[in-house]
Amino acid sequence: MSIPFPQPQRAEVNGQSIAYDIAGSGPPLLLLPGYPQCRALWRPIAPLLADVFTVITADLRGYGDSSMPQTVQAMSFRHIGADMLALMSSSTPISNSVRPT
Repeated sequence: MSIPFPQPQRAEVNGQSIAYDIAGSGPPLLLLPGYPQCRALWRPIAPLLADVFTVITADLRGYGDSSMPQTVQAMSFRHIGADMLALMSSSTPISNSVRPT
């Protein structure tokens, strides 16, 4: 059974607004797009994975519906990685969906 994604959501992390979708239940699976894509890349397959996983698809800072940093230096992979770590941490709405029981 395929689970459709609900309305897009946003999380404020590291001074950026990160757009993401979340659906399903089970172990968390964070799907990230490659350059220069956005989370829409995962729409054909994410609902199938949501049968087994809690699937989170996120737009990286500066892409898709996420906010754009003010400097080029703030677009580094180090910053992007920190955003995704914060997105999956206990300080965001996602954590309630993916916290182990």
